[in-house]
Amino acid sequence: MEAAEASHHSLAPGDREYLPVTLLKEYAYCPTLATLKAATIWEPETSSMRYAKSIEPRLETLTSRLGLEGYRVVRSLRVYSRRLGLRGVLDAALVSEREAIPVEAKLRVTPRTLYTRAHHILAQLVAYTIALEETLRRPSWRAAVISLEDDGAWLIRVKPWMRTWVERLARELHETLREGKTPPPTAHRQRCKACWYRSICPHA
Repeated sequence: MEAAEASHHSLAPGDREYLPVTLLKEYAYCPTLATLKAATIWEPETSSMRYAKSIEPRLETLTSRLGLEGYRVVRSLRVYSRRLGLRGVLDAALVSEREAIPVEAKLRVTPRTLYTRAHHILAQLVAYTIALEETLRRPSWRAAVISLEDDGAWLIRVKPWMRTWVERLARELHETLREGKTPPPTAHRQRCKACWYRSICPHA
């Protein structure tokens, strides 16, 4: 098992060849936001980022809560995907001999909102699933989410259409940054009201 976990280093001749998975999440949320962050203009730490650091105690009972006894918890796992050109560090992964499951902690999310207003988080989860599968060379067809707001935890099934969607998003992200394109604004303009980048956004 240790050899399998260490093998991911061979996938990464240099981090500069990969974009962060979190940038794909931002692209799914708002393409312009992703380009501003890619230009190294990063917003200050948010409450969501701070809360995510409190995941550690929740991991102790996660396998039993999800009915995954026998799975091992691997914390802060660095993963890479050549296919997506993405890299990242998982909050944790649940690993067995047959499967690897990425684990992400989010402040406010439910299974329903993953498919509606929080679809950008779904994009992140699916990208991590693909990257984890490539890194540990194990099938990864589920992802686990921990809600930091109410301590909920659940598994989602990663379906083929989700992988296709994320692969398309990754291609668009790379193309946008490579060609220096100005992407369109988010279709959900209400998001702009609380955006830290509003004062420098070309669409504001």
